[in-house]
Amino acid sequence: MAAPVFYTISSVQYQGYKLTQRGPQVVLEAEDTDNPFQVWYKDDWWRFTEDKAGNPAFALINNGSKAALKADADATPSHVSLFTEYDRSKDTTLTTAWTLRAVSSSSEYVTIFSVALQMPLRLGIGASAPKPGEGVAAILNASSSSATGTWTLEAFVPKAYILQSQWVSQILVAKPPHTDVTFTSGAGSFNNELGVVGVNQANTNGVQEVWYKVPAASPLEDSNSSFFIISKMNGKALKGSTKPGDKVILTEFDPLDYNFVWSEDRSLSNGQRYLAINLANSDSKLHWFLPPDNEYQNAAYNHPLTLREATSSSNTRSQWSFVPFTS
Repeated sequence: MAAPVFYTISSVQYQGYKLTQRGPQVVLEAEDTDNPFQVWYKDDWWRFTEDKAGNPAFALINNGSKAALKADADATPSHVSLFTEYDRSKDTTLTTAWTLRAVSSSSEYVTIFSVALQMPLRLGIGASAPKPGEGVAAILNASSSSATGTWTLEAFVPKAYILQSQWVSQILVAKPPHTDVTFTSGAGSFNNELGVVGVNQANTNGVQEVWYKVPAASPLEDSNSSFFIISKMNGKALKGSTKPGDKVILTEFDPLDYNFVWSEDRSLSNGQRYLAINLANSDSKLHWFLPPDNEYQNAAYNHPLTLREATSSSNTRSQWSFVPFTS
């Protein structure tokens, strides 16, 4: 299974500027690879709906807000595109359905077309901006001008890491050939709890130990840098729970579920390299923890990854390091 594909949307007219959510508006901002509001997820919910040209539809979900790009039914040529809380089942008017139309058969440039309003997404003209392109708003406009409504969708390539625990330098791995994640003991025995996340003391130098860190935004204002963690091997994502003691699992990615969002917590760090990884959707700051053998039901296997409240007495079992992976 391939990893979920995330995108950035670039203006052809303003090179180096990306379609970005800024509050309730969609504007252009200079490229920032750490800005989750510049990253988009294509949801194929509308794939069986086509525009008049026969192109399959999709929704564009912003990675930062989890809201979908919306074509307002009352849009005028100067109306800025709005966002709405995305609910697949309630959008009966196709306001979040979009299609791509190639400018030509030999070009990577496309127009982004509203299925509901039959108008392309374009850029506002004459907007005041501190820099060329900066802050220019996206609008819905039936104009035939191609210069302001031409885009490129580029796959966002997230950074890849090895996740290393400070506790005896164990690393997080996915167990092939299954799509679930588990952990191994030093002797190589596997725990059979499906989907439970754990660690492996061995360094396999394989794809099962590589994880993508995709920028996201937390629902909590006091959260630090937030992200999704996705397995390179099977494309599934790490999911937490707001209940202390629950295990971290690897499952199908859902861009609308905040239990897939994690954040760094350097306040409990035992050093500059290691940090705690919290569930971003938890007021109690639940973080990853490797329990000792006597806290786990089967000590014959290595330790599953569980969630517990972060405290000042946290030790090396709750400290982690993102080690850049280079192939």
